Amino acid sequence: MTSKLLIMAVMAASLPAALSAQSNRELSDQQHSWAVFTGTHRISDRWALYTEYQWRRADGLNHWQQSLLRAGMEYKFNQYITAMVGYAWIETFPYGDFPVAIRTPEHRIWQQVAVQQELGRFTLQHRYRLEQRYSGKVTSGDDGTPAIDGAEYTNRIRYRILANIPLDESVMAKARWFLSFSEETFISFGKHVGKNILDQNRLYGGIGYQVKPGRTIQAGYLNQLIAKADGIHFENNHTIQISFNWTMDFSISSGNKSGSHS
Repeated sequence: MTSKLLIMAVMAASLPAALSAQSNRELSDQQHSWAVFTGTHRISDRWALYTEYQWRRADGLNHWQQSLLRAGMEYKFNQYITAMVGYAWIETFPYGDFPVAIRTPEHRIWQQVAVQQELGRFTLQHRYRLEQRYSGKVTSGDDGTPAIDGAEYTNRIRYRILANIPLDESVMAKARWFLSFSEETFISFGKHVGKNILDQNRLYGGIGYQVKPGRTIQAGYLNQLIAKADGIHFENNHTIQISFNWTMDFSISSGNKSGSHS
């Protein structure tokens, strides 16, 4: 499994060079910054409310790239398998060398299954996510300026493999410091998909600190490769990412009737 993860990472890292070598492709390197908060609010042994907000900036911190708000309900089958359904609201802003014509909203419904494995010191997670996307349809107004008129529907499937490696303990649950690596591929399908079914690829590496069980902070580098619908333009976004993860237990079974968290 470790060798497969390494092969996937090497392949993902080589994508930008392969694209730039093709004469009919235009690849733009850009510098971004993301701040991410995720929260899991457990309401019973099986059920939890999931919340997430991502503050995405382009050109360092100078301009908006995206604002993303996501929420969902999680069901825990056992300690290794969870399923989730939810809703996301995204605003995409004009930025970079290949900007969208106008600030564009998106409403998204999503479903996912996550499977976790313990392999020695490694904790591996496979995440499969399906998305139904309703993106603002850009048209020209009466005066020729771009405008949003209705929505365009597309489908997308995502697969992410993530590995967490404890640095100061033999198991991840007890570690204070850990390394985190992930690779995620986004594939679009169905009507209204442009010339690229490959929508994105993300490769991440970072270091994390567990303040206490259920509360972690991470800092790392994310390479975000975005394929534009025209099949010609690609973004290679070098992104500094800071993440805050918080698990809160409001379940009665935890002996926590007052709603305090851990």
